Amino acid sequence: MRITQDQLDLLALCSIKGIDWWLLAREAQRSDGLERLLAGEVTEHTPEAQDAARLIADNRLELHEHRAAAQREVDRAAQAGAELVTVLDSGYPRTLRLIWNTPGHPRAGRPDHRSDRDRNHSLLSEGERRVGRADRRRRRGRLSVLAECTRG
Repeated sequence: MRITQDQLDLLALCSIKGIDWWLLAREAQRSDGLERLLAGEVTEHTPEAQDAARLIADNRLELHEHRAAAQREVDRAAQAGAELVTVLDSGYPRTLRLIWNTPGHPRAGRPDHRSDRDRNHSLLSEGERRVGRADRRRRRGRLSVLAECTRG
């Protein structure tokens, strides 16, 4: 699986510990949003936005390490047959773009399973416990999984 530099940058930002992923998704969708985020600038005036700007600024020198780690995870996912779809991509579900706190994180799935791609269900994983429970539901055909920058 090949990914764009923008996708890699978004994944690197997602990997900053403590950053608000929903804020990243909202900001990244705005005009020049990813470039502003990489510069540590946000358009929102919320405490979460200010925290994100601070976290990005504090981690700016380590972004290359975050990118390398993200690329390793993408490579692992590709070996498992996954594809990557982020809020930056045209393939991101339109219905999810309508949600204020849209999940901007990569969608993991197998491209050869059309039924998984066509479902409008999402999972916002908040830890391995939920992922395990969701994986059991997914295997029973009840859920498509949208993963959020999780570690394997």
